Amino acid sequence: MSLLAPSSRVIVRRATPGDIDYIVSQFPAFSRHYGTKKALFGDEQYARSGMASVINDHLVFVAESEKQGLMGFIAGLVSAHIYNPDIRVLTELFWWVEPRHRKTRAAVLLMDEFIAWGKDYADWVTFGVMETTPVKETVGLSRTSAAIPWRLIVRFQRETTTPELC
Repeated sequence: MSLLAPSSRVIVRRATPGDIDYIVSQFPAFSRHYGTKKALFGDEQYARSGMASVINDHLVFVAESEKQGLMGFIAGLVSAHIYNPDIRVLTELFWWVEPRHRKTRAAVLLMDEFIAWGKDYADWVTFGVMETTPVKETVGLSRTSAAIPWRLIVRFQRETTTPELC
């Protein structure tokens, strides 16, 4: 059940350079949430430069609502597969929805848009998740193996030609 009023519909759109302030402002919380040995967020200027590159050269979506503003984001790199350049891969870098927006549909809408884009423009979509992340197999994702419990892969055959990224 969504906590948003019907007039606060969540939309997902491509991120623009104007979204960098919001995205980078979320990196400290994102870094604390994952609790890795080395902090995911370091130098702010470095993070801004990296986000600009991912927004301009790869793929970033943001979720927002008119009443709540920006709520979260998902980002990925688009590249040729390391073993076969004919396989185009969309690899998720990070996926974050602010804790206060996690009872909305923002997370699933971000994932759906990311996968839909991948179906149109890539051959594979990969997601990296923490071991503790719940995985709902009903949405078409599954863990790849017990040896690699944090990686999800969506593979499909693309029948269209690959357009330019930007």
